[in-house]
Amino acid sequence: MRETILQLGAGRFLRAFVDRFVQHANDAGQDVGRIVVVQSTPGRRAELLRNPDGYSVLIRGYDNGELVNRDENVRSISRALVAEESWPEILEFAVATDLRYLITNATEAGYSLHESDTLESAPPVSMPAKLTRILWERFQSRGSPLVILPCELIEQNATKLLEIVV
Repeated sequence: MRETILQLGAGRFLRAFVDRFVQHANDAGQDVGRIVVVQSTPGRRAELLRNPDGYSVLIRGYDNGELVNRDENVRSISRALVAEESWPEILEFAVATDLRYLITNATEAGYSLHESDTLESAPPVSMPAKLTRILWERFQSRGSPLVILPCELIEQNATKLLEIVV
């Protein structure tokens, strides 16, 4: 299956929400594609996400009045890259013809530029600067437009992200 989604963020919210929904869509035959995850913070998360068997999400709650308590396997991630180690590979994917969607998730503190961020930073520190560079590379390559889905739990997240990137 093609890689069509670039995801800036590897946290629990995206893994249990977006990545799981992509898995459901693919399982239903919608061929949404696979996800390339970019991890910005230090740690082993990217390494763990490289498991070809995917990972489990525990689903608890009620569905039509019935108690639900089950594990769902998520295998929608094809690659997980650490920005500091794989920036050239990330920029290479940014211009891929199959890329259609870009998903972001950063904390409120991550919704600002870092003083050291420049277009030449490899990689930039902040998520908005990473996004700006990715979009610049895509523009320079004359790539098709991307659907950008900001998933930050911040009021008017898309408007704020647009202002920062511009």
